[in-house]
Amino acid sequence: MLRKDGEKIYIKYARKDFNQYVFSIISIIISGIVIFLFLNNIETAYKGLNIALRSNFLKIFFIIGIIIYFIISITDILFFSNYDYHINTRTKNIYLINGRWKHKKEIILNFENIKYIVLFEYVELEEDKKYQIFKIDIYDYELNAYEIYEHKNYNIIREMALEIKKYTNIEINDRTDVENYEGFRQRIL
Repeated sequence: MLRKDGEKIYIKYARKDFNQYVFSIISIIISGIVIFLFLNNIETAYKGLNIALRSNFLKIFFIIGIIIYFIISITDILFFSNYDYHINTRTKNIYLINGRWKHKKEIILNFENIKYIVLFEYVELEEDKKYQIFKIDIYDYELNAYEIYEHKNYNIIREMALEIKKYTNIEINDRTDVENYEGFRQRIL
């Protein structure tokens, strides 16, 4: 279940390609320029729509939309699209890395500083529907919680926790019998 690469055992890993974002931003800018160039040449049967197509308001609206998309894309690249949670068997640490470049947040937990692995159930309500999400947290001796994985299937979470235990020899505390378990002092991650 966990992917092993030499001394690293990956719990959760995602690294989005920067080129994909550059291509999408360039294509949106080019399409925006094309829209601006041909916006004045469009003729419709409705006089009001013709006036709206030639107005500066519509052009400003497109520019603001492109700028907002650009800002959201950059924010996603810097903060949310990259994470790397892995166990290093040689150094006996768990690495929790989020973000990229200067905005990278890195937490290193030594096996000796980890009290236990906690499995718990989180219930999420959305449009009168109840969703069960099972999570794996790592607690240190100060009872700080580090969320490392979540899934809707309990068996997958249980198997993953057992694999983590196999590599780290840390006790598993199954709290899925308590709905919305909150047994920590501070949630770090």
